[in-house]
Amino acid sequence: MNRSASFTQAYDFSALFAPDVMLAVQLQSPPKLPCEPEHRLMFAVLEHAIEDIQKHARWRSTQAPNAPAGRSRYQEAADWITSADTDWLFSFENICAQLGLDADWIRNGLRQGGWLHDD
Repeated sequence: MNRSASFTQAYDFSALFAPDVMLAVQLQSPPKLPCEPEHRLMFAVLEHAIEDIQKHARWRSTQAPNAPAGRSRYQEAADWITSADTDWLFSFENICAQLGLDADWIRNGLRQGGWLHDD
């Protein structure tokens, strides 16, 4: 038996010619950052609140000397994110709606990450 014949028998070349499988969602372009000034402002407000939640979650129940400032920033952001208010243009619910984001999904993600607490 020659070498080339033994190589082709040992290697399955059919995998090279199998079609690639892609989901429709993989063909869509990635989400774009907001480009309108109002949407950029809304995105910045949302980003700032999420950063405050993540940075200051540790201060919510501590007695450290600098805890009051951190606790205050955490509580303000947590109150805003957990509010169901839609009367104010820059409420969490309205910002998420304008940016095409699911407000409950964001809340749940912050809860599951251990940053947002309902107490």
